[in-house]
Amino acid sequence: MSDDTTNNDTPATPEPTAATVGATTAPGTVGTSGEAMSTETAGSGGGNEQPSAPPVSPKREPAREIRAEVAERLKNAAPAIQSAVADSLYQKEEKRRIDAVMKVVDEIDALEKEVKNLSNGDIKTFDAEGKQLPAVFSQERTKARKEAEEKLGKARGKLNKALLEGDWSKLLGG
Repeated sequence: MSDDTTNNDTPATPEPTAATVGATTAPGTVGTSGEAMSTETAGSGGGNEQPSAPPVSPKREPAREIRAEVAERLKNAAPAIQSAVADSLYQKEEKRRIDAVMKVVDEIDALEKEVKNLSNGDIKTFDAEGKQLPAVFSQERTKARKEAEEKLGKARGKLNKALLEGDWSKLLGG
């Protein structure tokens, strides 16, 4: 018996030879015989070899490659990012203006109803036969109607200035 088979629990491992070292050495490296191995002889150690995966370059680092690709995309993405920010700011301002117009339209509707209600006289008078005469306005009602009409005029003016003339300063409070 040889020294390799003294322990039956572990299989014997053969001593590395130039042929076995060459089969596992990467192409272009030096084998045990001191010769540089070419890519043709690196895998030709016998007819019983299994196909192996392509060699992985020891310098390849996927994490670094991913970071480099992200950096490259970001470098070239400046116009797209600028456009997306401009779109976002535009939508924000558009919403602000829509909200301001809706608020003034609601205000105009309320003021129109108020003016209509205040347009009827609050003091009713009758003639000698009991027939109702045209209504008369009290001083308070006349003043309230005048104020409501002024507010209505200002609200319509703000809306017209914004939508017809493009001056949003009064409508937006700026």
